[in-house]
This record gives sequence, C-alpha cells and structure tokens, in this order.
Amino acid sequence: MDIDDASGLAVVGAKHQVALDQYKETVGGDRNSGEKELERVGAVYVYSRANEFRDGVGTLIRPPRWASYEVARLQAVDYDARDLYGTAVAISNYVLFAGATGDDGKGINGGATYQSDIEFSKVAFRQKVFPYMENDVNKRAEVSVLRTGPTTDVLVVSYSTSDITAVGVDAQKFAACSLIPISDRHDRCGDYQQTFGDLTFDVGISAKSFFIPIMDNGCYEHPMEYIRVSLSVPGSGAILGENFVAKVRIDDDDKIAEPCIDK
Repeated sequence: MDIDDASGLAVVGAKHQVALDQYKETVGGDRNSGEKELERVGAVYVYSRANEFRDGVGTLIRPPRWASYEVARLQAVDYDARDLYGTAVAISNYVLFAGATGDDGKGINGGATYQSDIEFSKVAFRQKVFPYMENDVNKRAEVSVLRTGPTTDVLVVSYSTSDITAVGVDAQKFAACSLIPISDRHDRCGDYQQTFGDLTFDVGISAKSFFIPIMDNGCYEHPMEYIRVSLSVPGSGAILGENFVAKVRIDDDDKIAEPCIDK
C-alpha cells in the first residue's frame, strides 16, 4: 500500500486477485489449463481522499476522509495467470508503479514493473444514464464526461460502446442503412453505430463530450433499449469502477407502428 498526499490518492496491491473483464465478470482460464478462471493475476485498487472543508474564517467543518469503496480497479494490460500484479506498489502524484513478480515476459517468473498514469481517477461520466429519443432531430446521443481537480495538464482518456439490449452496427452498415427509408429499416439496421475514440482534456478544460449516432427504424420495439459506454486508459483495458461506466437509454417513439421484424 502507498499514499500520495499531494494527489489525495492511495493504492493497494492485491496480488492474488482473479482477472475480471470490463463487465466485472471473471475471465475464464486458458484452454487445456484445467482452470476455470485466470488465477492470481493480481490487481491494484485506487482510493481517493475527500479533502477537508473549512469555513471563511478557517474553522474546520469537515476533516479529510477516505471513501470505503475504491475509485478504480486496475490490471496489467497484458495480464496472465499467476503474474501477481500488485505485489509491490508505489505512487508519486498521479504516477503508479506496480510490481508483478510472476510475470513471464522476460523468462519464467522473470518479473516486471508497470508504470501507469492514474490521473483518469479525476474523470467521471456526468450522469449514470443518458436518455435519448429515437427520433431526435440531431440523430445522435451526446455523452458528457467531467474532469475534477486541477486542469493544468492535458489529460487523455479513451471511450467505447457495447451492447446491453440495443444492437450496435459498424460505421459502414450504419451509413448504408441511413440511405434506406425509415419505414423499411426494421431490425436489420441495428439501433446505433458502434463508437470509440479518445477524449482530450486540454489545459483549463473540465468537460468534454462524445457522440453516438442513433438509428431511427420506424417500427415498434421495447420502450427502452440500453447501450453501455465505458472509459479506459489509452492503450490499456477498460477502467473498472463506478465512475467509468454509464448507459445510454434509447426511448422508442413508434408506439403505434408495426412491431420490428428483421426482413
């Protein structure tokens, strides 16, 4: 465990943790390994301190305190069974160093040290659910991400979409379907365009948005369908934590239309 007073962050290594995917589901073991899950992959938990609060004359109203639940859970980008990521941890400002004594990249149990920028801990989706009406004139849903704390440095985070109950299609199919009359689209055109990219918070910027194109299919579906949106560190996996995942809700406007049928 290590604490950095300047950033108000604490990191705790958990070298015996199993691997989890971006949906917090256990990652299965390698084929023919006889293991149901990737064991002792390791993880690092990041905690954030709420600063003290004083009134105008300096009287302490609320002392600093640590939340009981982590802000984020990290794994090595190339995690594997028995890597023991998080055996040792150190943090300086927003730079995390984590040791993995079982990493085999340079030989059996050769070990490795990972360096990560964890300033992402200061970003979060503006809200948990972003509602959108299917026939909105803008034809796209806006998803906003906020940055808290100092904005004196550039910060980059990646974003991506995945299906929950809504069905995503690639950009080529979405473009082709956009040329089809709305009444003829049905289910074959999906509900939205699969979207991913990077958000760059320039110096002084505390809010950024990305957009997800939405397909209006002109037929009746379930009243609400959902898209998952996730944040990640560029070049790494999704960040596991409540602040880094949200949903886009698509509300159907075709309540008196014929049910959607894949034709």
